[in-house]
Amino acid sequence: TSTQENALYLRPLLRARGVRSILLVTSAYHSRRAHMTFSRVFRDDDLIIRSVCTREASFQPGLWWADPLMAHSVVREYLGLVLYTVQGYVTW
Repeated sequence: TSTQENALYLRPLLRARGVRSILLVTSAYHSRRAHMTFSRVFRDDDLIIRSVCTREASFQPGLWWADPLMAHSVVREYLGLVLYTVQGYVTW
């Protein structure tokens, strides 16, 4: 599933339970798009969204480009951010 699909799936469940705030836990490189996506999906709700990044020993923000796996993940995430922007799933 995608980040957008996860947010859309959760919306009626959280509404039905009267949830007022959530803690969005994701990887450091995915946190921006995840938070922007959830904020867009829940824009008409009074839901407080707090984001927390997981600790990943292998991810070093200043050296992501030196590790092929991390470089792939970061580049993929930026492409996802562009795609989500074009599709209207996130706004700046």
